[in-house]
Amino acid sequence: MASIKPSAHLADVRYEIRGALTRRSRELEAAGLPIIKLNIGNPGRYGFETPAHLREAIARHLHDSEAYGHEQGLEEAREVIAAQQRHRGAHGVEVERIFIGNGVSELIDLSLRALLQPGDEVLLPSPDYPLWSAATILNDGKPRYYRCLAEHGHLPDPAEIEALVTPRTRALVLINPNNPTGAVYPRELLEQIVAIAARHRLLLLSDEIYDEILYDGTSFQPLAAVAGDLPCVSFGGLSKVHRACGYRVGWMSLSGDPARSADYRDALQLLAALRLCANVTAQWAVRPALQSAPTINALTAPGGRLHEARRAVLEGVAASEFLDIVPPAGALYAFPRVRADRLADFDDNAFALRLLEEESVLVVPGSSFNVPHSRHLRLTLLPQPDQLREVFERIERVLHGMAKAQKPRATAAAWARYRRVELSRPGRFVFDWRRRRRCWPLAGATRGTSARCGHSAGRPDHHRHHRLDHRRAGGGNGWRPLRTTLRPGQPADRREQPVSRARRRQLSRRVPAAAGTRHRAGRTAAGACGGAVDPRLGRHPVCARQRSRRRAHRGGAEHP
Repeated sequence: MASIKPSAHLADVRYEIRGALTRRSRELEAAGLPIIKLNIGNPGRYGFETPAHLREAIARHLHDSEAYGHEQGLEEAREVIAAQQRHRGAHGVEVERIFIGNGVSELIDLSLRALLQPGDEVLLPSPDYPLWSAATILNDGKPRYYRCLAEHGHLPDPAEIEALVTPRTRALVLINPNNPTGAVYPRELLEQIVAIAARHRLLLLSDEIYDEILYDGTSFQPLAAVAGDLPCVSFGGLSKVHRACGYRVGWMSLSGDPARSADYRDALQLLAALRLCANVTAQWAVRPALQSAPTINALTAPGGRLHEARRAVLEGVAASEFLDIVPPAGALYAFPRVRADRLADFDDNAFALRLLEEESVLVVPGSSFNVPHSRHLRLTLLPQPDQLREVFERIERVLHGMAKAQKPRATAAAWARYRRVELSRPGRFVFDWRRRRRCWPLAGATRGTSARCGHSAGRPDHHRHHRLDHRRAGGGNGWRPLRTTLRPGQPADRREQPVSRARRRQLSRRVPAAAGTRHRAGRTAAGACGGAVDPRLGRHPVCARQRSRRRAHRGGAEHP
């Protein structure tokens, strides 16, 4: 019986926050190994509690939650959301332009499904929250990424954003405060982005789920207030600021000129009606959440748990030999980076797996957030500060192990360049990697030439000339050429293979100068050499005594 094949839409969809690494961590936990999980921003799993007055509001209205509700959400909740948006400066926000869903995740999908035609493009930040990319692809759109580089404080370049706009571009997405970087966009930057959207008639989509989680006096500027009459969809919810992820309550508000977005609003309502309604019970918590004094400030202020966790992360990075970071100004995450000057060859997925297997710490690789060639990792600020300090000690151990493994891995080609410069002088021997033989260097030995016999190291018969022992010119103890035995599966040409530190020491061992450079004055084929240098060869001619020894070793044959 043929197996059931999944939709081709899923071929490019990724969500590694709960992907292969998470599945592996569950296997390790099932085997009895405790795992420190830093992969997800789920406050309830780290001891945070939903404010009591939200629970009480739900308990009071359980009897009122047994029937389907309005497809856009409870009117009482939508009135409070609209009032909040107007208070923040949004234009044209009314109850009919508010939609409540089962978390912002559902509403992201609805907002793109109501907008996109096959092949339409959406401008997304890189790094992004991967649901935005997935929802774009699943609705037949094409993600186009604008970079938010660490060198720029993880803030986008407006010129780069505008350069990505094409006739197929329909929307521009912002995540502010940003997940995963923690960047908070200043008003001046938002004004430039709004101007781009106005010039190209783009719909603005602003993910503001972390709008009140801010550090060190950072201020948050809502995009809708800057956009004015330009159509803008702003997303918020109870999950992060109010630590109520399990309630699954999120909302989106459509601001700007109602006439320009009337058809889009109707499409949103149709899609909302198709899924009947959002979770009714938890919507009763919206009014007390938005009308009461904020409860998050005590956690983000100096001395608060989130503030101290953030400080522990920054101290851990500062103490690290390998890491740097742009301090997060908001949200619940840190996005440190492994420095290229300390660890040149770095694979974030391999590192995350090694950290999990060796140190029982689960983090998310930066490439999971649509960052090509990422050197980043994302970790949440939700654990206790002391646990985060322990995590950075474990991270440092893994990075030290990776760096130690890389240090002796200089390639044979790099070693060959070194030996031509440093070792091709009197008193040192040279190792011929192609022929697996050591040769004595003489004064004036040139690149690509065997200093012992003057023949090209690439000659087909060069190996024959070095089969037998080369002995010191003055007699005494001799040495045999190094013979290499290839292991099964090892390539025959080792010129690009790693050379260990011990091997380099072996190959660069000093020998007495008399061994290869001092020739006794004596009778040669043309008479006494007297140690003179032949200008044609760039070296001393081989004395007769050496030639006779070679004939004896080869059974009478001489070098051609």
